[in-house]
Amino acid sequence: MPKVHVSKHTIIDASLEKVHSLTSDFHQRVRWSPWLITDPKATVEVNADGSSYTWEGPRVGAGEMHMTSKSDTHMESDLVFLKPWKSKAKTSMSLEKIKDNKTKVTWSMVTKMPFFLFFMKNMMKGLIGMDFERGLTMLKDLSELDAIPSTLDFPSPQDFEGSSYVGIKRKTTIVDMPSVMAADFEKLNTVASEIDANGLLFSQYHKFDFGSGTVVYTAGLGVKAKNNNPPIGMISGDLAPASMMTVRHTGPYRHIGNAWSAAQFMVRSKEYKIKRGYHPIEIYRNSPADTPENQLMTDICFALK
Repeated sequence: MPKVHVSKHTIIDASLEKVHSLTSDFHQRVRWSPWLITDPKATVEVNADGSSYTWEGPRVGAGEMHMTSKSDTHMESDLVFLKPWKSKAKTSMSLEKIKDNKTKVTWSMVTKMPFFLFFMKNMMKGLIGMDFERGLTMLKDLSELDAIPSTLDFPSPQDFEGSSYVGIKRKTTIVDMPSVMAADFEKLNTVASEIDANGLLFSQYHKFDFGSGTVVYTAGLGVKAKNNNPPIGMISGDLAPASMMTVRHTGPYRHIGNAWSAAQFMVRSKEYKIKRGYHPIEIYRNSPADTPENQLMTDICFALK
């Protein structure tokens, strides 16, 4: 069977001892789990000594994790998924003290896929890798700030009235997307007055290719009337009215992947019937220019049938 190996790391501005306390005990690990944050209805039971835990939830399924070895700098665990399908994996977490009392954390996993799903290997590596990165980002904040400034809310479906827009459509890598998209919005803001913007600020994601690590998106500003002559290098279009399934994220944009993962879990578990062909939208409810990052509010929206 095809073997899948995923490894991600981050540098944390905290002592190895502090990071160890947050990684060597499952009472602490569940606090920064990239999966449990997406499923507030999940139940979690951690054994008394923090060496194992079980979980079950409508979005994240069910499973158990057991720590098989632990030292000051390395931990290994067996991971068993029971629902929605059965599989096993081995995970490890390594800590390395580096200069200026910082700690390098490496999170790795090895698992196997059924041979008939070999074509999904790269996509699976990409998805698990993004989950690990989300978890490590939360671990970093918890270690450095003693808190994780990322909360999710799940409001009832909302009616989106639609809007014409002027935007920039491009393909880039998922890694480069934050900086590339920021530059796109800077360009859009320079023309906001001349295009008669209506206050809607959004990104629409047309295609994610986790195998190649690329994304196609449109960064856009809503306009009061359709602009048939957009500025050079920009496009114009329309977002159709729709009822939207929404996941609202409050906190720094570096944690926005938590909301996207929650939305994907909701789609996968068929909590709502999604309208195919209407690409998901990320709507920015306030601006980083005048809002503290811990109060930034971003909606992930999927159109419903």
